[in-house]
Amino acid sequence: MRWCLTGLGIADRLLSTMKNKSFKPEVLVDGQWSTNGLRFATAEEACGSVMQLRMRWWVPTDGRATESEDPVNYRFENNQNVPIEA
Repeated sequence: MRWCLTGLGIADRLLSTMKNKSFKPEVLVDGQWSTNGLRFATAEEACGSVMQLRMRWWVPTDGRATESEDPVNYRFENNQNVPIEA
């Protein structure tokens, strides 16, 4: 998904968490996709994280959200990455 800004809601967030599926933000830097350890319950949250990153860092030339099997460890709230307490 590229810059997906779909309207996924709380129900999607809970369903994603129950299925052990998450979404990771990725940015394109020097022709290679890079990611960090942030994993979100929805593609919308991961895309928001990418857009927020691109506002601070001008090196990436593109961004996307991709599916991951890693557990959800962050949520995107009020334009900020917020860690989920374990």
